[in-house]
Amino acid sequence: MLDKTMEQVRGMRALGQAHVGGLGGYSSSSPQTPWSSSRHYGVWACVRDWNPLHQVACGAGDGMLACFQYDEESQQFSFWGMNQHVRMVPPYRAFDQVAANPGGF
Repeated sequence: MLDKTMEQVRGMRALGQAHVGGLGGYSSSSPQTPWSSSRHYGVWACVRDWNPLHQVACGAGDGMLACFQYDEESQQFSFWGMNQHVRMVPPYRAFDQVAANPGGF
């Protein structure tokens, strides 16, 4: 779970705690079903060190990037997977951010 607004995530980016981008060819719109609402994903965010309890729920340890898709209509993030699996942030970029901000925030 990422309990942040897009504006807060952009602020985290300035601190080296987040990477944000467009999904491009990965963007999706899932249809509404009786058990779920329609989702419109066009943006992703990979974040680190945002909330210890939520990080554990996602399987993210300190300094690890967890990635989310952003539903632009509901303005909520949905967990997508760990960056090591979804590979939205190249390893050299992820490492540079950690080196620039040792110990997280």
